[in-house]
Amino acid sequence: MNIVASVLRNSFRAATLTIVLLLPALALGQASTEVKLTVQLDKFSWYWEDGDPNNYGTAARDLTPLPAGTAKSMMRNVIYADVVSINGKPARGAYVSHGVGLATANSDLSRNHAHYFVLDIKTPELAQIGDLFGTLLASGASAPGAPLGAGLWCVYGGSGAYIGVRGQGSNVGGTNFHTTTMKEDLTARRAFSNGQLKLDFYLTVENAPEIQAAYHSADGSAVTNANPASPGETLMLQVRANWPTSPPREPGRMFPENPLNQVANLVEASVNDIAAETINMVGWPGTRDRFRVDVRLPAGTARGDANLQLTSGYIPGVPYVLPVR
Repeated sequence: MNIVASVLRNSFRAATLTIVLLLPALALGQASTEVKLTVQLDKFSWYWEDGDPNNYGTAARDLTPLPAGTAKSMMRNVIYADVVSINGKPARGAYVSHGVGLATANSDLSRNHAHYFVLDIKTPELAQIGDLFGTLLASGASAPGAPLGAGLWCVYGGSGAYIGVRGQGSNVGGTNFHTTTMKEDLTARRAFSNGQLKLDFYLTVENAPEIQAAYHSADGSAVTNANPASPGETLMLQVRANWPTSPPREPGRMFPENPLNQVANLVEASVNDIAAETINMVGWPGTRDRFRVDVRLPAGTARGDANLQLTSGYIPGVPYVLPVR
């Protein structure tokens, strides 16, 4: 038997009575939270259809500028760019969108492009985090309540870490767009393009990660004001969330005890805004939406009520007040 799995099972069993008593109180609706994601894109390239599709992607040279008269009303076009950061932190991934040009010389349309887009987000090490899906009606001002910028950006869903996400956004700054034809080889994009685009999204996250209880890992007893945590101690957290796991949880089934379902994305922790180590991140056996996350408190954690917060996929969870003595 795997030693780590054995330890986890023992501590799950040690905390069973406490958790059973807690579960009825957790039937309330799960919290939602509002999040701002600032996405920085690089190597932004805009490809317009041009002539015979059999010739698309065959030219290994830079075909900019786009020939005069190429862009016509209702012409298909594709945008591709690299994700380089999320909220100022390094990230990887891709932005891909496909749509049609709407404006002509005789048109009074204030919005000149309609697109659907996928924003694929990965860690700097290229581990998959998730995708945001949405639509865009470009040019013109942003929608009321959206970030000040250009375009009507709607996010209507996601995958991975972004299941249950929705919101709106805008283009808040772009330079040096590489605008060319579909004849240009997409694999040469990074050699030809210096284009950049910054997007701000205001998102509402349903099923926001929420710590339900904390337990002393040594004996499984609950952390309370009468039984507080200590600086440097490792705690076992029960978290309600909608995190993806590996292997995936079968729809309608509980998380199994053997094998344990590992959380697919890294879960980060902070205590009073100071990074804390996360150790185990697994689905809680016998539940559908509870997870176990073990967190080692920083040795210098100040005594008193500490602010504990978990973050995964750049989505912060609901803050949890933890008594430390």
